[in-house]
Amino acid sequence: MKLHHLTLILLTLAVITLTPLTVYSAEVDQVQYYLKVEYTLQVESSITYLIKPGKSIQVAPLPSPPGFNLKCIELEFTEPLPPSVKVEGKDVKFVKVPPNLVKKVIVYGERAVLINKGNEVIRVRANRVFKYTQTTYIPIRELRIKVETPEVPKTFGTSSLVMKIELDNYAPYRIKDVITPHGTSLLRPDIQEQYPPDTTSIDYKHVVIKLGRELPTGTYTIVLEKGKEYVLPSAMLVAGESFYNLTIPPMTTEQISTPLPEKGWKHLGYVVLISTVYPVTEVEKGDVKITADLVDKVMIEKRTISVAGISYLIPPIKFKTWIKAYIVYGTTLQIENTFSYPVIVIYIPLKYREVGKWTEKGLEIKVSENDIATSVYAYLVVQVPEHAEIKSVVTPSGAIYENYVDSEVPWAGINRTVSITEKQAYIAVKIGEVYEVGTYRFFIKWKPMTVKVIDTAGNPLPNATITIEGPITTTLTTDATGKVTTVLYRPGPYTISIKYMGVEVGKYALGTVLKTDISVMAQVYNLKLKVVGVREQPIENAIIKVMTETGKVITVARTDTNGTAVIKQLPRGKYRIEVKYVKTSAIKTVELDNNKEEEIKLDIFMELPVIGPVTTLEALLLTGGIGGGTIALALIGKLGRRKEEDVEEEEPEIETEFIEE
Repeated sequence: MKLHHLTLILLTLAVITLTPLTVYSAEVDQVQYYLKVEYTLQVESSITYLIKPGKSIQVAPLPSPPGFNLKCIELEFTEPLPPSVKVEGKDVKFVKVPPNLVKKVIVYGERAVLINKGNEVIRVRANRVFKYTQTTYIPIRELRIKVETPEVPKTFGTSSLVMKIELDNYAPYRIKDVITPHGTSLLRPDIQEQYPPDTTSIDYKHVVIKLGRELPTGTYTIVLEKGKEYVLPSAMLVAGESFYNLTIPPMTTEQISTPLPEKGWKHLGYVVLISTVYPVTEVEKGDVKITADLVDKVMIEKRTISVAGISYLIPPIKFKTWIKAYIVYGTTLQIENTFSYPVIVIYIPLKYREVGKWTEKGLEIKVSENDIATSVYAYLVVQVPEHAEIKSVVTPSGAIYENYVDSEVPWAGINRTVSITEKQAYIAVKIGEVYEVGTYRFFIKWKPMTVKVIDTAGNPLPNATITIEGPITTTLTTDATGKVTTVLYRPGPYTISIKYMGVEVGKYALGTVLKTDISVMAQVYNLKLKVVGVREQPIENAIIKVMTETGKVITVARTDTNGTAVIKQLPRGKYRIEVKYVKTSAIKTVELDNNKEEEIKLDIFMELPVIGPVTTLEALLLTGGIGGGTIALALIGKLGRRKEEDVEEEEPEIETEFIEE
């Protein structure tokens, strides 16, 4: 079975949002979310360790199979670990049971060490599991996504393979169905009844499927549904107010629904338990069918009970009993009893609301008595994205919880349920009559995000203004390497806008954050200008002014011996190019929407020593083509005077001027 008692069943529902490169950047109208698919190979065995006083035992895994990486080592002990035995390793997590004893350890490193610090030999029996993972991210471009399970080494066997599928809480999608390689819908309640409860586990954002024994490897189809209503918060208060009892007679159908929760709250779903007892004289014919938006069968237990007297006076009379537990998502559900005997239904509706203030240090959540006054169960549930790590939780009373996974710890005479993992956490704030109000602090380590802006030639773009908008907003200026660094300390989609020299040159959407170092390309181009004369000869030392349409000078350049000048990193737009050489000039308008090469022609036929540039008309006069030698001599004198004037003309200052924003 998946869970063993009602409290943990409630926790399963409470944590539906837990569990959700070259950078992804896309145009703003194409927000790109990803489906995370994680495959886990499990090597499981039962083992007994004998640890002498003062000695230790090292637990090391087998080498990782091709394509997989070691995730963790798990040791689940047959009996709680004696206090004299300590566990060491990298990033050790504990599963604790009353009275604060270790039942299981999870070590996210390459070895676990058990140390006996007592005075007696300790015998430790445990179920040892080595887990290896392979993770892939699939861009969501359609609502039916095919995933191919990897090849499993023969030494492992397919029965050790688990497939886990996740969506970001803030993504406007939910998992609607999973289709097997044989075309079977795994999420249909009647199909789930055919398999053990832990074969599939499902909520709106996550699916876990055990492959091999019941289900084959191969190509699975993940069916998604899109809608704003499927966006879930990353920090929430989950509460259940009352348990309800219902007896459904044979061959009867009952509808269950609850009123909408009060303002600020949203309906989440139900935890439903169905049970019955009947004498063995009854033939078990029929079934209990649940119809709802989404149903996950969590548990099933069947027993035969024998009742007999102390002597043969009362011979044994046998009864059969079974209990099934479900998590149902949606506002309504229908239960149909086709058995010939009644069934008993116990259910609790659950609601949630977004809570908390996100900071660079983590998350602060204030819980008041009014928030939980009518609830019998209440939990805080937190999920963080890939660039964050939850370190610990501090309660209003100052209790610090860290390295606890699915644990029960002493709390005011009862046991408080708490779990802190790298990406997700929950903690009970009320169970029955015991509660704790005030400010809860989740300490979270955020990885800084670096955004590098490059132009269309791949070069870094300094002095660009970057505005990142989303759950938080910040504006920064790129450094000499084209980079800015910030912390996105609140989960959600973001928009990255780039402005350069007063012009918007890019706007990108960031959905699923896969990496904390991303590159975005700005619409900033290089403009190569070539100045030539009427005979296509290059004009050296021509002065080029690049201006906006309004006449604002952006930069001034001079042509080289080839008559060219390259103006680098101009933002997209329309420019007025003015070229001047001595007394000759030309103007051209250029629409810059790519890296371009433009030619500008001046009316220069040739250039003579002393005299300087000669226009086409002047060349005709010099050669006697118009007016003969007398005119030519006069023109030579004029050109000579012009050259002298030109020599005295002040050289233009070459500088770059930026547009003010």
